[in-house]
Parts: sequence; C-alpha cells; structure tokens
Amino acid sequence: MVIQKICCIGAGYVGGPTCSVMALKCPDIEITVVDLSKDRIAQWNSNEKLPIFEPGLMEIVQQCRGRNLFFSTDIVSAIRKADLIFISVNTPTKTFGMGKGRAADLKYVEGAARMIAENAEGNKIVVEKSTVPVRAAESIMNILKANNKPNSSYQILSNPEFLAEGTAVQDLLHADRVLIGGEETAEGQEAVRQLSWVYEHWIPSSKVVTMNTWSSELSKLAANAFLAQRISSINSLSAVCEATGADVSEVARAVGLDTRIGPKFLQASVGFGGSCFQKDILNLVYICECLNLPHVAAYWQQVIDMNEYQKSRFAEKVVSSLFNTVTDKRIAVLGFAFKKNTGDTRESPAIYVSTHLLAEGAHLHIYDPKVEPHQIVDDLNSSTMDPDIVNRNVVIHSDAYSATKNTHALIVCTEWDEFVTLDYEKIYADMMKPAYIFDGRKILDHDFLQNLGFHVQTIGKKMHRDVARAWGCFFLLVLGSIPAVSNMGVIHLEVQQSPKSTLTKSELSDHILKWFPTVSKTCTDSHDLEKYILADKVLSQNVVRIKLETEESKLEQVQCHVYSLDETGPQTDFIEGEETIPSATHYILPCAELDSVWDTLEYDTGVKEELLNFARTAMLFAKHQVCEDIIGINRVVLLHGPPGTGKTTLCKALAHKLAIRLTDTFECGQLIEINSHSLFSKWFSESGKLVMQMFSKIRELVMEPNYFLCVLIDEVESLAHARNAGSTDAEPADSMRVVNALLTQIDSIRRFPNVLILTTSNVTKAIDIAFVDRADIKKYIGLPSADVLTKIYYSCVQELIKKKLIRAKETTSGNEYVLSKEEVEYLEKTARKSVGLSGRNARKLPFLGYAKYLGSDYPDLLQFLAALDSAVNDEFNDRKMISTNDN
Repeated sequence: MVIQKICCIGAGYVGGPTCSVMALKCPDIEITVVDLSKDRIAQWNSNEKLPIFEPGLMEIVQQCRGRNLFFSTDIVSAIRKADLIFISVNTPTKTFGMGKGRAADLKYVEGAARMIAENAEGNKIVVEKSTVPVRAAESIMNILKANNKPNSSYQILSNPEFLAEGTAVQDLLHADRVLIGGEETAEGQEAVRQLSWVYEHWIPSSKVVTMNTWSSELSKLAANAFLAQRISSINSLSAVCEATGADVSEVARAVGLDTRIGPKFLQASVGFGGSCFQKDILNLVYICECLNLPHVAAYWQQVIDMNEYQKSRFAEKVVSSLFNTVTDKRIAVLGFAFKKNTGDTRESPAIYVSTHLLAEGAHLHIYDPKVEPHQIVDDLNSSTMDPDIVNRNVVIHSDAYSATKNTHALIVCTEWDEFVTLDYEKIYADMMKPAYIFDGRKILDHDFLQNLGFHVQTIGKKMHRDVARAWGCFFLLVLGSIPAVSNMGVIHLEVQQSPKSTLTKSELSDHILKWFPTVSKTCTDSHDLEKYILADKVLSQNVVRIKLETEESKLEQVQCHVYSLDETGPQTDFIEGEETIPSATHYILPCAELDSVWDTLEYDTGVKEELLNFARTAMLFAKHQVCEDIIGINRVVLLHGPPGTGKTTLCKALAHKLAIRLTDTFECGQLIEINSHSLFSKWFSESGKLVMQMFSKIRELVMEPNYFLCVLIDEVESLAHARNAGSTDAEPADSMRVVNALLTQIDSIRRFPNVLILTTSNVTKAIDIAFVDRADIKKYIGLPSADVLTKIYYSCVQELIKKKLIRAKETTSGNEYVLSKEEVEYLEKTARKSVGLSGRNARKLPFLGYAKYLGSDYPDLLQFLAALDSAVNDEFNDRKMISTNDN
C-alpha cells in the first residue's frame, strides 16, 4: 500500500503545523486536518489569522491550502478516505477522579479511536501523535478490535512529536530525529516503513528511528522530563547565586562548555510552562506510582516542585521589593505567553505571578503581542476563581508603553524580542518613582536600566545600584551676588515635582537654577516664591511647590533637591504565631504621610537643626569612607524625655527630611519603625530568632548602597526592663535573648554607610546602657517652654483661620494672619499658663476649647482665645483631680 491520503484528527498546536509542513514536503499526498470546532477550522481557512501563532506557519498554509492541504469539520469523510490517520488531540491532566492532578486524561484519544472504529473501512494505519502514557496504543487497539468491521484491519503506531512552540516550523523542517514505534510483527513493521516513507520525503533516513511502540511512548515522556529537569536544575542554582553573589548566567556558561552536558536548556528564568513539560512529568510520576516505584516518582516530582518554588520565589520577590506590599499598586506585566513566538498560555508562569499579585491586591496592566485579551482574562478567571477581581484589577493593553505608564513596577514574564528594544528611558519617565523592573527572563541590559534610575531585580544575580538618579536630583549653583539672599549662606530649594510632570528631574533642576537667581533679587521666603512659580509656564506645569530654607554658612550656594512624594502610605508587617503581632511599619521616603510634619514641630534652641546637621554629617563621613576605627561613628541617635514631647514624630520627620536633602548621595529611602513593646509579647519573646526574621528584610534593603535606610526603634526603655527582668528570673530568659538579638542585629546593620538608627525613650532613667553606649548623640527632649507653646498655639490659630473655622481680620503677611497686639498678649498669657504640658497635650486643647465653649460655628479670634484659655484651666484641674484620687 502506498499512502496517498492522510487524515489528522485534531487541528491544534501539533496537528496543524505538522500536517502543514508535511503537505509542503509531500505534494503527492492529500492531507486533511479535521476538528469538531467550526471556529478553529474557520481560522485555519482564513487569510488573516490562524488559531495559533508560529513563525513561518502562515506562509506554508497559504502555499499548500486548497492544493493538497485541507481543513474541514467533515471528520467521517476524511476518516473513510484516508490511508493513514493521525490522532493529534489534547491529552490534559485529569482534574477529577483517579489520578487527579497527575494522570493524563485520555477521553479525547478514546473518542477519536471510537470515531475511527465507527467510520473506517478497509486497512488503516492509525498513528498516535498525542503525548500519551505508556501502553496507550494498546488501549486504542482494544477499542478498534472490539468494534472491528469485516474486511477492516488496523496497525497502531506511535509517532510522538518533539516540537518546541515558537520554533515548531523549523523543528519540523530540520528535525533532530523522527521516532516511530510499532508492533514487532510483519504487518506492524510494514506500517512503520510506510510512515517512514512519508517522512523521508525531506528527513534523511538516518534520522528516522524505529523501535517498539512502548519504547516510543516512554521516550517522549523521558525527553520532556530530561529537558524540564535541566531547567529546574539551573533554576535551583539561581537561588544559590542570588544568595552568594554569583551570576547564574556565568555558571550556566561554564557548565554548558562541558561537552558531556552542553549549553541548551540552561537559561534560568521564572520557570517553565507550556502544554507538555508539567503534564508529561506528572504523567510520568503517576505511572511510576502505579508501577510501585515510589522513589522514582519522588525524584521526578521534585522537578515540578522546584518549578513551582521558582515561580513562587519570583512572585514573592516582587512583593518584598515593593516594601512588602503591592496593595493598590499598579504593576505592568509584559508577556503572558509561556515563551516567545507563541500565543500559547498553558501553564504560563505569568498566570501564577499575576494570580499571586492579584491576591495581594495589585492592579495589573498586561501586554502580550500575540495572546488574545480574552485568553488572558479566561486564564486569570480560572486561576483566581473570582472573575470580579479580574474585572476590577486587570487591564489589557495593546502596547508596552501604555501598559507601563504610571505603574510602580514592570515585570518581564516572556522573553519577546521586542521587550529588549523598548525605549526604557521613555518608560522610566512615565512610571511612578521609585521605578522597579523585575526581569523574569534575564534578557534586559541591567546596567543600562540602573543608570536610567530603575531598581532592577532579576533571576540568579544579586543587583547593586551604582548611580543615584531615580528618586531625586541634586544640583549645586555657586551664587554670584544676589542682593536679597546672598547673606543667607546656603539656600536649599526643596522642589516637589508634579506627578503629571513631563520633564526629567535633571531638566527641571536645570530650569530652576537658571530661574532662581533672577527672582531671588526680590524673593525673601517660600511664600514669596509661589507667585513667581505661577508666572513661569514650565514651573506651573511641573512643580507642586518649592520650599526655600536657609542655612548659615560662609559659602554662598543654592542646592536644589527635586523629589516626588510616595502616596502609598505606611505598611505594617505582621508575624503570625499564637498571636498576630505587628513587627514593623514601613514608609517609603519621601512620603505624603510625613510631608510638612517637619515644619509643624516646635522645639527650643535649634533641636531640629542640630539633629539634621548631625545626620547629614554622619552620612557625609560615610560617603567619604572615613575609617570608623579611627573616628568612631555609629550613626545612632537617642532622643529621650517625658511622653508627649514629639520624639517619635521628630524621628519620622527627620528621616523624611533627610530623604529629600541627601539626594546627592542616595536615590531613595525607607523608614522602618519598630516598637520595642511588640518584641516582648508572650509569643514573640519565646525566641530571639524571631528578631532575626524581622531584620532579614532590613538586611536586604541595606545591601543596596544607594538606598537610604532609617530604622526607628521606639520606646527602648522596654529593653532595659526586659534585661533587668531576665536577669532576676522574673521573666523567661528568652527576653534577654531578644534584647541581645536586637542589639546584635543593630550592630550588624549600622556598619553600613547607608543606615541611620533612630531611638527614643520615654523614661530617661530606664534607658538600656547598651543604647546609651552606642548613641552618637543623646538629646533630651523636654516639655516645651512658654515660647514654644506660644508658637504651637500660633500655628493652631493659623490653621483654624485658614480652614475658616474662626473669624479674623484681613491683615495678612504672605499666607499668614497677623495678630493684633491684644491677641498676641492673650496668646502669650495662655502659653505661660500652659507650661508643664507636653506638646501633644497642648495641640489637643484648641479642639477641646472649641468643642466645649464655642456655640457659634464661626467665632471670632478673641472668642476662640478665651475658649483656649478655659481649656488650659480645665486640663490642669483634671490633672489635679486625678492626682488627688490617686493619693
């Protein structure tokens, strides 16, 4: 028998390309591809878009279709006419029943076999092209024999495909080998020769390998298992590389140069996907279990487990790098197919990563050049099991630039060539800052991206930043003679850039430094600058505000600090155990939460300026690598004093201020606030190891040399109490271990030049001696004086007038109301009466006085001052009452 007509049941990723190439190379054979799906067959017959994307496939289909290649839904007719029938149907993993999650579901194979048995006439060669378990051919033969018709006979062959999606056409044209398995009978071997003859139209006979059916079936599973094993092996080493500082690409190259191993399939990535690898290995695992080979099954299961670990590790890296939360953050996902040059998303790592981020509350903006939007939505609906979440939080884009605009991070999940050549300078300009790139395919130029300002994370390589550009820009202008401000020494211009700004920070700074000398001749303060900003078209469109501050110095300079505010707000970390304990609060710096706090704080005798100068000097010494063995610098600040004096708030405001002022050294920053009380709860105190867990994230941040990190440890008097209690056995010795673990961790991170440690204590006499010894500056923050209280009340008055809650005369200076002599005297009298109150208590009294004594919704200023004075009297009376009752 000479094969003249071929039928292929299944017009999917295997049947369509295989038969198209076969038709191209065998013009004397008529080939019909059939499928139950009318839509799929219509796409195969379309000149616009095939149901699958493979480079070069459309051209072959158009050349052969209608000549000797046909696509049809008339399955019965094709089966009857064919000499040889391929079964190329899907064999997914079972989702229910025996073998659920591992065994191959052969219902489509069985359905095809029954259709052949029902309609075939005469002698037929039936070829299983689908990936099937060992001895599946035997099942097909049993079905055919059980329904055998007179004068009909069948030979069953195994001819597994070895196509890689994205290169399927080239794999078919230049196959490494063609594997054909058949029965070791005369009829079986004749069938093998007939199929070999078809392939030998373009494949050398030396590459057509024949064997028995069972070996052929197992060889397919084994080949995919070996390939997946190599990927999981290099991915396992990628984790080691990230921990040690090695580069997995260099390791892979060195390993691949060994001719016994070779370089293929040693590219570390976010993980493998596709329709074959996971399905086939799970099938192999199930077969081994059924054959009572548990050790073999466990071995191959580890290949799958490592792949799942790699995807999970990558997704968790995204969350941890974005300050441990992606809630309400916009994240771009570039690539959704499981690999480039295909539209197939089956088992794509992008599905896992996207699902993980959606569960964490992220908003995803997804772009893939070949995957249809409905396919992305269907995959995520199936994965999340919550279409509402997908509908609310997923946007599909038609290009990479719209997908990445205004996002916090960009994730490369597929290695499409176009992602390598994108204009990343444009992308960076349009993203939120700090801007992150997570290269899950290791295809981008990481050094170039870092120089642009990106934070870059990738697979198998620990990234370090060398250029500080992403967060803010620092520029220096040496002044000539500026009459109004030249006697002020150093002038700091803190420039908050608008989120809608179209300028780079460099461009904006250049403009400001050219603009400022002209306006400074008449400008005296920040309020004065506002009218000039509005008059300048560039500044009015790109700047939210410019704050002017002066610093005494012999130098005459203008320092321009351009920054953007983070709007995400503080995020709290929790450690789960018998109790859920808040371990730390994270602030990305500079942040809207702390903006303007520095200006509202009032203290005696330059406390804020002293702390700011200390911190800047400490960082200056660190920048110049001053030897700390010669000049002792710990970069530890201790603020102590009674409760309510604003120590914690001052530390937070200092961290925020430094993030703006130190843009010449650090590109961005973070404040991590740790409350000492939380370290000594019943559960947490059981092990000092938990402190190490809390500091593990801190150590990751510290490793970025251009990342400014403030660690605030609040209320350290708890440590002294824990040490004393532990030494007297009043509490478990674990509390001592927690204290020592915390001090050890502090010592380990304070050695890094990008770290500043801030501590507070409400009880001066109860400060742990270890903190006293470590602190470079120990500042007592006492109760405010009458002068400071006057300033506090004055700021409260200005706020209430501004918000139209009290009525005042129209006399103003800049944006502030000018009090009359009578009003000033009343305010000063109330402030003197308030001595002994903390700043925190003093700031409550305007509200309490307003609530208790003012019936009018819009009282005048003197009425309000009288109410404030009464509230002060009430506060002291209440304190006296409490003291009397206590006695």
